[in-house]
Amino acid sequence: MLKGLVSIVIPVYNKEEYIEECFEAIAKQTYTNYEAVIIDDGSTDNSPAICDAMTEKYPWARVIHIKNGGVSSARNLGIKESKGEWICFVDVDDYPLPDMLDKMVKEDAALVVCNWSDENKTHCSNKFTTSRKVCTMRNDDTLLLCTPDFFKTIWNKLFRADIIKGNNIWYEEEICHAEDSMFAIDYYSSLDKDATIVLLQEPLYFHRADVKGSLVKDHNAAKWKKSAEYWWKHIENANLSNEVRNDMLVRCVQNEFLVYAMEGDYKGLKRFLKEKKHLITKESVKHWPKKKQMILLSKCAPIIYYANRIWRKFM
Repeated sequence: MLKGLVSIVIPVYNKEEYIEECFEAIAKQTYTNYEAVIIDDGSTDNSPAICDAMTEKYPWARVIHIKNGGVSSARNLGIKESKGEWICFVDVDDYPLPDMLDKMVKEDAALVVCNWSDENKTHCSNKFTTSRKVCTMRNDDTLLLCTPDFFKTIWNKLFRADIIKGNNIWYEEEICHAEDSMFAIDYYSSLDKDATIVLLQEPLYFHRADVKGSLVKDHNAAKWKKSAEYWWKHIENANLSNEVRNDMLVRCVQNEFLVYAMEGDYKGLKRFLKEKKHLITKESVKHWPKKKQMILLSKCAPIIYYANRIWRKFM
């Protein structure tokens, strides 16, 4: 582990149109002690050749070509191959702003979190209005300042490699939904009472919404069921504020909702929602499901229309 070195883990799968822009942004970092660990996850377009070209152009970049195993396995390999004191993750269709690493590394904290922007607005993972806030695990005040979005993203955070590797924190490769949230929660839960967390108000990362994506990336009910089970196990006993825990538990309900819908188990869905009724309020589920999402989901399972009626009834 090299002192001061930041390892930037970049999984790549069929994103040939974005790779050069991402690497040009990394090359503009004002903090220069970094490496880029590129994991080509079995791309079938021209991404492998472009990644190879980037390693020839930039001495701080190296690429590993593997068979397709999914983004979680790619990130796990990137963590294993990293040499830095710090680890951050960048999606190849996004890019960090020039001073992102500089402003985050100088905080020298157990976890540094910044805000981010997309084509439309700036997204906040905190509730304060000052430019910077230092929190401690001892006072347990971090989550009081954070929104539920705090755990939903991975690329706006700087992690300590010794905490990740020393606590055996890895992506769960068997789940297909919200892997980033689980990784972030596991990391947060591993911090000791003297750990410092720094929240930066400034957006230092640009996230490009995937217009080609959809709400349901994998229509395999077994994988969604595995994801739901994994969520329940982690969230119920996690060290979270009531607001964040309740938000996460509602997302667990959403996962199970999809599982029953995919399997066409109308009676099971009704029984499950009745059991979890105490978690479902109009406030907690006002953002889901939206009309557009329901149209997408209806392609996945015809029962979804009837399942949605049950969902609304138990709100």
